[in-house]
Amino acid sequence: ALLRRAYRTLKDELSSDLFDFTLPFSARVNHDGGRSSDRSSQTAGGHLPCHPDDWNKSAVQYMRVWYSCYLKPNMKRTQ
Repeated sequence: ALLRRAYRTLKDELSSDLFDFTLPFSARVNHDGGRSSDRSSQTAGGHLPCHPDDWNKSAVQYMRVWYSCYLKPNMKRTQ
């Protein structure tokens, strides 16, 4: 939930998407967007429920799935 809220907040602040949906998640620009969401969620949460390395690994895995299964398909439908 923290990652989704952080993504939405950053998206609203930037008035654009953090990801380039024409590229796969493995593209550098999309990894950068995922890292931005991760950093924002860490500061919004105040503390991490686990070790930072574990959090980062889980966050990247979650963002990859969320990007591929939700964000990218929804973006294609709205275009």
